[in-house]
Amino acid sequence: MFSSNRFKAIVFDIDGTAIPNQRDAMPSERLKRAIAAAKDRLHLFAASGRSPVYGAPILKSLGLTDTCIVGAGTTLMNPVTGEILDQALLPITVISRVQHAVAGYGYDVHLGSTPNAIRPPTLGQPVQQPQPYVLLQKVNDHDITKLMQALSHIPAITAATAPDFDSGHTIQITNHDATKEHRIKLLLTRLGINRSEAIGIGDGDNDIHLFAAVGHRIAMGNASDQLKSIADEVAPPVEVDGLAQVIERYSQA
Repeated sequence: MFSSNRFKAIVFDIDGTAIPNQRDAMPSERLKRAIAAAKDRLHLFAASGRSPVYGAPILKSLGLTDTCIVGAGTTLMNPVTGEILDQALLPITVISRVQHAVAGYGYDVHLGSTPNAIRPPTLGQPVQQPQPYVLLQKVNDHDITKLMQALSHIPAITAATAPDFDSGHTIQITNHDATKEHRIKLLLTRLGINRSEAIGIGDGDNDIHLFAAVGHRIAMGNASDQLKSIADEVAPPVEVDGLAQVIERYSQA
């Protein structure tokens, strides 16, 4: 039985929200207990920028059972089995435009989950098939605004920024209609949940899309200033299990 509380779902980011923004971080025991205890009262699902390969172990460790979102909004995944349920792709022609828009900056361009990078400006490896997303990593503060401006001229995409694991920023580029916002709205509709009945929790600027799909917006204590400025409340930071505290509080309301 679900709670009579007006909130019926909590959707949350992973890196910087469910776990510290570190490459090998895993969920805390407190968070796993909070999710397990809340499952009969709330729908709980993650919406992450992680690729399916790197997102699947985290989702399984969290003990989630509702369909989750990975690949910056491109991919719906069964968190129990790791099965990809649906994936929106970028056409080859659009990927080519993205590559040429960023070619002069010298950053590695990762395609989808492919570990091999194509290093601009030579672009020696042509794209052979559509990919779920394009990823630029370790973008410095000086270039981030210029790159986002250059990408804004490509109408078929959405570009979102997030903190990089190592340093600087990551830019995630997806199909225009495959953001966290689009996928969350889809999942809420399937569950029969109104936007006003959903809580969204995140920490990075890419979670602005997450916030756009929910009725109550919570920024982590370690969130970006921009995300905090549009949040309805600010939770404790990830280092003290802020997400677990939110789930505990709203599942008992």
